Amino acid sequence: MSKDTTTTGAEQTEAAVEEALIRLERAVLDRNLKGTASSGEQAVYIEQLETENKQMTRDLAEMKKHCIALKNGYEMLEKKCARLENANDSAEKELTATLHDLDQLIAQKSLH
Repeated sequence: MSKDTTTTGAEQTEAAVEEALIRLERAVLDRNLKGTASSGEQAVYIEQLETENKQMTRDLAEMKKHCIALKNGYEMLEKKCARLENANDSAEKELTATLHDLDQLIAQKSLH
């Protein structure tokens, strides 16, 4: 009976090892499938990021164009403002001179 018990014990051990191997193979297959799915998900995510990056690059280029246009407009307005300030200064000087001349004319007429 010792031989039968040993054979049965060996058979049980062999069956247990085979079951463990089957579970291990299944776990490896599941992990590989999950890894493949993750790689697929990563590829989709990377593609999405690339699409967003391209859109953001286009938006940035468009914003740069707008910024350049705004900067040019601002510089033009600054020049116009400087010209108007100069014209205003000249007009004030001319007005002051004219008022001074009028005051002198009035003073001369008052004396006559």
